[in-house]
Amino acid sequence: MALIVENGSIVEGANSYATLAQIRAYAADRGVTLSDDDTVLTPYAILATDYLESKSDLFVGKQVQTNQPLSWPRQGVIQTDNSYFPTNQIPPALVNAQCQLVIEQVQNGVTLLPTIDRFHTGGFVTHEKLGPMETTFSERVGTTVEPIMPAVDSLLKSLMFIGGPWTLSSKRI
Repeated sequence: MALIVENGSIVEGANSYATLAQIRAYAADRGVTLSDDDTVLTPYAILATDYLESKSDLFVGKQVQTNQPLSWPRQGVIQTDNSYFPTNQIPPALVNAQCQLVIEQVQNGVTLLPTIDRFHTGGFVTHEKLGPMETTFSERVGTTVEPIMPAVDSLLKSLMFIGGPWTLSSKRI
């Protein structure tokens, strides 16, 4: 799949906030070398966007258009100087968060949206007997939890209702 970058103009079919060049430059600035092969890097970028979109209900403001493909651009976002963030731009912190999410996947092997077993039992059932009851679980297969990524969290907190310098005047719109 091709990377289609949202630049603030509500790009049809957008699936990324950052270009591959931006992702590579961000990584290089942090001493991380990413693949030069676009076909290798693109899925990581899209998965990073998927992760960001999973947080969309926490973002300040509201979408400029109800049918836009991604959560940003947004309107009603007040910056620390009490001015409104432009509705035709993507916040640099969001772009940087996506870049950091790619690094987390590539360098640290992080699964951004892991599958969690519904009972949090410590593993999947590998053997079950009904009478008298007997159940055996695998050892922690598939029981990952959402990763803790302080670098990503620090970038995103400024764009969310929870903490951060950007707020809405008095209520969520």
